[in-house]
Amino acid sequence: MMAEDGKDVVMAHPPDRSSDLGIRDFLDAIAQHNSQTASPLRVKLDFKEPQTLKPSLEILGEVLQQRGAGVFPEVWLNADVLQGPGGSESSFDADAFCSACNKAFPSSVLSLGWRVSGAVLEGYTASQAQEMLDLCQRQELKGPRVTFAMSAFHSIQQPAVVAQLLDPGHTVTLWGPSNSKCDIWIQQLRNKYPGRVYVDTTEPSTVQGVVWWLGQLLGYLE
Repeated sequence: MMAEDGKDVVMAHPPDRSSDLGIRDFLDAIAQHNSQTASPLRVKLDFKEPQTLKPSLEILGEVLQQRGAGVFPEVWLNADVLQGPGGSESSFDADAFCSACNKAFPSSVLSLGWRVSGAVLEGYTASQAQEMLDLCQRQELKGPRVTFAMSAFHSIQQPAVVAQLLDPGHTVTLWGPSNSKCDIWIQQLRNKYPGRVYVDTTEPSTVQGVVWWLGQLLGYLE
């Protein structure tokens, strides 16, 4: 996020804009850790505002130049670039985001997602998946160079859409709340697509649990 003064990029999550951790300090800390361990950390930057992309990529480039290109085993660059179930229109230009990341770091992994709303029961649609695949084709993004960041709650409602995204050889990263049925489905998905399903899920809160129950009651979730 841009800091409240509008000058620096800080590590914060909306709606917060205040943080004592700037992006350079964050990257330097990881680089320092990686120089002292046999188990180096990967870097993942989640962009919430388009105006943070250019300065962040510049700072990342400077850190890599100073510390060495191999200081981070892998760099993931994430943004919600398209509109998803119940979500508002993305503030990012999807092609511009991919082009900027590709130009600056052609070996990075692009983590591309959709804006979603947890209050909407419908899952991802085939047209939303195809829009993302069309983006990848235009940008010549192939196989594991792309991971699709997908809400677990919206993904389990449309397993065929998840398969539509995985079949070309890409990966998916499932995030957000997941109940026991969803956990079983995710494991089945990992068995079917070994090494291509990443998981960053949490236990549902009370409110989220009610939404899951409503989804099952209304037939959105099996």
